[in-house]
Amino acid sequence: VDHIIPRSLIKDDSIDNKVLVLKKYNQLKADRDVLPYDIISKMKPYWEKLKDCGLISNKKFYNLCRKEFNEEDIAGFINRQIVETSQIVKHVVNLLYANYPNTKIHTIRPLLVSILREQLSLYKVRDINDYHHAHDAYLTGCVANFIRIRYPKLEKEILYSEYLRLPTERRKYNSGFIVNSFVRNHIDDTTGEVVWDANEQISKIKKVLNYKDCFITKKVEESTGEFYNQTLVGPNMATAPIRASLDPKIYGGYTNVNIAYMVALEYRKGTQMKKVLAGIPIMFAQRFKRDQEALIEYLKEQFRTNEIIILKPKILKSQLVDFDGHLLYLASSGEFNNAKQLILDYEFNELVYLIDKDKLSESDENHKRLNKFYQVFIEKLEKHYPFYQNIARKFKNATNDFEKLDFTKKCKFVLEMLKITQANSTNAYFKNFGIGNLGDRMDRLNGKSLDFDKTIFIDQSVTGMYEKRYRL
Repeated sequence: VDHIIPRSLIKDDSIDNKVLVLKKYNQLKADRDVLPYDIISKMKPYWEKLKDCGLISNKKFYNLCRKEFNEEDIAGFINRQIVETSQIVKHVVNLLYANYPNTKIHTIRPLLVSILREQLSLYKVRDINDYHHAHDAYLTGCVANFIRIRYPKLEKEILYSEYLRLPTERRKYNSGFIVNSFVRNHIDDTTGEVVWDANEQISKIKKVLNYKDCFITKKVEESTGEFYNQTLVGPNMATAPIRASLDPKIYGGYTNVNIAYMVALEYRKGTQMKKVLAGIPIMFAQRFKRDQEALIEYLKEQFRTNEIIILKPKILKSQLVDFDGHLLYLASSGEFNNAKQLILDYEFNELVYLIDKDKLSESDENHKRLNKFYQVFIEKLEKHYPFYQNIARKFKNATNDFEKLDFTKKCKFVLEMLKITQANSTNAYFKNFGIGNLGDRMDRLNGKSLDFDKTIFIDQSVTGMYEKRYRL
């Protein structure tokens, strides 16, 4: 398979830019940008038939028959790699200019960052943690800064001359003109000054992406929408009435009442005062905003008490807390989601990336790498995830069973393990692997009560750079 428009100019792996060729004919093209004239003359009638039958596009036919790339063509290809055409992005840029009129705004196509990641082996694995969002933003800034330094005006004459100055072996560069230029040093012909030190910049990028601390924030919000599951159920299961006047314990009703937000309160139970979280149903949320007394009466009825103290009147979903050393997001009054980001070294980032892309081949060495990951993951749980100690023990007891798994199952098991430490509500399922007493939904943190004496509430700024910690 060869590319019609060379990858040294633009990275286009679409079917419109690919052709099947015999090796000896591919070598005839050598380091040319276009096909030899005699091949075009010989094959053009056949290509024309394919086009007329709808088997190849007009664009593909035109590029196959190109006799040369002039400076307009080359400048156009390069500009299309840089210029963001999305209407949403254009609107955002206009809004930014309206608020920051003296600011220079660069828009960078996401594809450039993806190509740079591939070129530098900067693996992006969404299943490990959420750092990839910050890393993408940083890499976008790096590419924008490179373009600002190297091609500040993007005149077609400059781009054309730069492309022609690429070494004759430029066909081996397969990441497009911009990224190919990014990874090469550039020296000013007049002054001898190093305009772009690629090695220094790449080393800096790898150092920054290896940092273990990114600011992570999650939007806290009050839920709206459906009041409950719309399926009617009998009296034994119903928690919400069909109508206000009909007791659900007698007439049945609805289940799975949806919660808008939570309230932290203290209530009397016997001779003691207890601190708890209480979920406020969506169906009552608007009423309670207008009538605090109605809220108090509702809570008294729920907890069967005459004494209630509101400690915090509104706790939104995804509120961050430190519960006995484990960072959690509050999903409801009795369900939490892990908020601790998993940190892995480069070798394991690479391993998971290869598994995720189905590029890890079976070998004794890769079996050892998977076994090593298994042990490291257990150590991470033991050290950084207090609520997952029982899971860590189960994994440790199942070590021999894991090592006996076939290669395919072992890879799938590793991806399933990562669901445990994801900072969301994703569940991990292990029952089908037949290992020890590992079951399904092992990472669920529901059915727990928040111990206020061991809980620190954390309010974050939007950026995560500022936070306030407090107890109730």
